[in-house]
Amino acid sequence: MHLGRVMGVGVVVAAALVAGCGGGNLDATKVAASVKSEFEAQTSNVLSEITCNGGAAVGVGSTIQCQGKGVNGHGYTFEVKLKDSNGAVSWSSTDLNP
Repeated sequence: MHLGRVMGVGVVVAAALVAGCGGGNLDATKVAASVKSEFEAQTSNVLSEITCNGGAAVGVGSTIQCQGKGVNGHGYTFEVKLKDSNGAVSWSSTDLNP
């Protein structure tokens, strides 16, 4: 098994971040779709499913976790960090190329 690290930076559409007192809520479905799209574009791995633990109030600099499963059955963990109040996120994973 080869383990590497892949990182991505994307902007989740503005609706993914709902403003609130001191932060907002990330739309976990939109975050998952963004991470899936970027991950598949950067690697030869295809995700059959991905879920993120959104919904909790987050602020700039906060992180959430996403869990994905490749079509090959391999599990992936992604750490997603909120970069700004416009919904820009960065993500990373070290679970690559099983």
